[in-house]
Amino acid sequence: LLEVEVLLGQRANIERLLDLCEIITMARPGYEGDRLRTADLHLPPSRQDQLRRQVFHGHLIDISASDIRVRIAQGHGIRYLVPDAVEAYIRRHRLYQ
Repeated sequence: LLEVEVLLGQRANIERLLDLCEIITMARPGYEGDRLRTADLHLPPSRQDQLRRQVFHGHLIDISASDIRVRIAQGHGIRYLVPDAVEAYIRRHRLYQ
């Protein structure tokens, strides 16, 4: 499960990843559906189609991992922004403080 931005950042590894697993991409708010079509992925059209078929739109919250890290560093809570287990792990290991 990858965000579109992460997937686009893995251009060199996409074909290998597609051979190893099924990639599911979660769209974030403001996602433009044709970004995977127009991105320079260096993949055959069938592979690009394979990626586009696996883009899902869930409950979209306009927050990024960097937003989470900044909130923690500033002492703000992240409840409801991440799963409880993730919040507990971050707190237990004192990440991003």
